[in-house]
Amino acid sequence: MGKLLSTTQAGEELGVSRQRVTQLINDNSLKAVRIGTFWAIDKDDLEEYKATRRSSGRPRTKTQ
Repeated sequence: MGKLLSTTQAGEELGVSRQRVTQLINDNSLKAVRIGTFWAIDKDDLEEYKATRRSSGRPRTKTQ
C-alpha cells in the first residue's frame, strides 16, 4: 500500500470536488478504505483510476 490520500486530496488530483470523489467510491468506481468516518484512497489506486477514466464532458460529434 502506497501513500494514502483523503477525499479532498484525491479531488484536487482529479480536478473534481470532494463530494464527487465520495460518489465515485460509493459507485465502486474508485477503490478506498474506510478509516473511522473518513475515506482513504491509495495513491496507486487513484493513478489507476486516472489512467482508465474517460474524459469529462459530452462525447464529441462527428465532423465531416
